[in-house]
Amino acid sequence: MEKNRKRNESIEIKRIWDILKSKKIWIALILIVFTVLGSVYSYHYVVPKYRATSTLLLIPNTISEDKTVTNLELLINSELINTYRNIAQNPKILRKTIDNLGLNMSEKQLLSNMKANILDNTYIIEISVSHTDPQKAMEITKELSNVFLNEIKEIYNLNNIGIVDEAELPQQPYNIHHIKDIILFLAMGIMASFAGVIVIYIFDNTLKQEEDIENYINVKNLGSIPMYNNKQQEIIGRDDAKSYIAECMNTLRTNILYMNAAKNAKTILITSCTPQEGKSWVSANIATSFAKINKKVLLIDADMRKGRADKIFKVAKTKGLSNYLHAMTGNVKKDIILGRNYIKETQIPNLHILTNGTVPPNPSELLGSNNMKDLIVLLKNVYDVIIVDAPPCKLVTDSIVLSTIIDSTILVANAEKTKISDLNEVKKSIEGVGGQIIGAILNKRKVKRKNYSENYQYDNRTQGNKHKAQEKGLVSVDKVIKRAIIKLEKRGFNIFLEEKQMLEKVEEKDMPSVGEDKSQVNMKRFIKKQNQYLAKMVRHEITKVDYSDQIGEINEILTNLKDSYLELSNKINTHTIQMQEIDEAEDENSRNVIDFKALKKTKNKKKKAYSRS
Repeated sequence: MEKNRKRNESIEIKRIWDILKSKKIWIALILIVFTVLGSVYSYHYVVPKYRATSTLLLIPNTISEDKTVTNLELLINSELINTYRNIAQNPKILRKTIDNLGLNMSEKQLLSNMKANILDNTYIIEISVSHTDPQKAMEITKELSNVFLNEIKEIYNLNNIGIVDEAELPQQPYNIHHIKDIILFLAMGIMASFAGVIVIYIFDNTLKQEEDIENYINVKNLGSIPMYNNKQQEIIGRDDAKSYIAECMNTLRTNILYMNAAKNAKTILITSCTPQEGKSWVSANIATSFAKINKKVLLIDADMRKGRADKIFKVAKTKGLSNYLHAMTGNVKKDIILGRNYIKETQIPNLHILTNGTVPPNPSELLGSNNMKDLIVLLKNVYDVIIVDAPPCKLVTDSIVLSTIIDSTILVANAEKTKISDLNEVKKSIEGVGGQIIGAILNKRKVKRKNYSENYQYDNRTQGNKHKAQEKGLVSVDKVIKRAIIKLEKRGFNIFLEEKQMLEKVEEKDMPSVGEDKSQVNMKRFIKKQNQYLAKMVRHEITKVDYSDQIGEINEILTNLKDSYLELSNKINTHTIQMQEIDEAEDENSRNVIDFKALKKTKNKKKKAYSRS
């Protein structure tokens, strides 16, 4: 738990850092804008004010003979200086000052622009007045100080306070600090940027780039696909063969082959979190990509509610998967032959499609039925690759049920739309029932336009040869089924009877009954046993594979190698004899010449002597 918590914290910190990096241009612009605003405000909107100050000193009335001040005198003078400060701010003094100078302001306005401060630990009072006009600030300060002194003499009949420094004409405004204002606005810009990042972190919890899949979802990133806006022709065809998006599909195909190679997986489930993320389009084009390398491919539209594979390939929707499952008899050969009525050919060579068919009242139960398991096993012996286009996992549980009987599962995420939390939830649900997720695909990623025209250019002749090869490999549904029947007749159909018996060994008590509350414990127990039986089926199926064709090819290669070796050996012997004849024709006195025939006779004599002994 502690390890997972630390990992989650590091992931969240990394996500904040990624947001900062992704928004660095915007953050820089915000800081520049706030800096400019600070400069404009400081230089153009701050009204300069001038402050003039008079300093007044309180002189104690009584001083002891030893010229020292007692504590009582200090207390009395301290109270007196506070009293004088309050008198300086008295409305009577303020009004008299206004009248003497004929100022156009009220007492409150003058009070807001004046200050009477006592310096710490002293008997000094500073009276200051602020004004936009430096001359006015000086005149008001002087008059206010004089009025104050006269009022003290009249009220208290005392002459114990006097002016030490008269107010002078201020030279610089006291409220203009350009650097300080700019720094203040810059700090405000930093705070605004940080607040924006926090808002994005809280509300924009979506996948942005390929790295996010591995960093936040912890699954393999199989690749990304850019935006594709050709709604009339959704399949990437010959016109797009040299485009960047076509190369992305080829990369996806290669990565899927690599991930499935270890477990010899033939069936691939493709799903997403929510609708409109492009999983049907991805499924169709991945199936097309496999067909281009001469694989016999079947695309199954398992989205029985809103499947759209028929619209993508423009085939009839009637009689599809739901009808096929309903018509299955349990007889292996008959069930395979039934595929002729439901599996349809497409315009793509080697690619066939099984549409969703009539919408059933219980799609989830139909997809999790034994007929669906048997159908997948049957079709794996007919096609090289089976792509299952499943419904979104956040809406229904169809994909979660299917993931238990399909070899591999791929998640499709929409860039800047799919939430990290949603994809993590789907991943947890599939893995919780034993599904095998091999990776995720980031769809509809924004890329620069030049990538579509400049990258990954191919020679037209190469593409033409590929298309010719595909046309040669074009096979009909009937032909594929006939080949599968011939292959299965060689192996024996009893393998399917054994597999069916294994499936029927699931105890009645572990099977969730109709209408009963399906608890998580019973569901996991049921799925676990199903997976065990399916694993046995796969192992049993692999051991029954007929390798006669491969062995014949290997024997033929070995025969060719043997003939080549004998031919090469004859050539070497002929060359050796010719060399001997040339050597005999040369000067016999040469010491460097070796009599090969004599040497051979000597060796033969030694061998005969050795054999006699």
